[in-house]
Amino acid sequence: MVYEILPERLNRNISDTFHGRDLFAPAAAMLARGEDLSKWTLPIQTFFQVNWPSPEICPHLIKGEILHIDRFGNMITNLPAHEIKDISDCFTLRNETPAQDERVGLYPTYGKAPTGKRSLIAGSTGYLEWAIPNGNAAQASGWQVGDTFLLSHEQT
Repeated sequence: MVYEILPERLNRNISDTFHGRDLFAPAAAMLARGEDLSKWTLPIQTFFQVNWPSPEICPHLIKGEILHIDRFGNMITNLPAHEIKDISDCFTLRNETPAQDERVGLYPTYGKAPTGKRSLIAGSTGYLEWAIPNGNAAQASGWQVGDTFLLSHEQT
């Protein structure tokens, strides 16, 4: 069963940005305590499952897609971070439309990526993100949701 959490029934301040802390953690605690779901949730009868496009991963070439662009201009891809964690951090990026090549690095966090340079970051969602730390990657690149790209692994 799927339930909608009703924030107004949690008797707490819910911020616009920290739902993990303000909404989901209290809901998880209430669930763990065995509190009656009907007091703070609403059963959802109709819902749909999102089918993410799968990346194409070959030994030296990866084809991915932009799934989402967040409010900072970071582009979340369909590439699970664990899929390329063990590969060297040197890649050549090619956006398929228009064709352009660029050497990019893979970084574990935004703080480790070079400021102002396009980077591939292991995001908190578990997927890799195209980002420009202290910049807007989507705006700088002109990429949109649904655009595909190729990453080729450079041998070192």
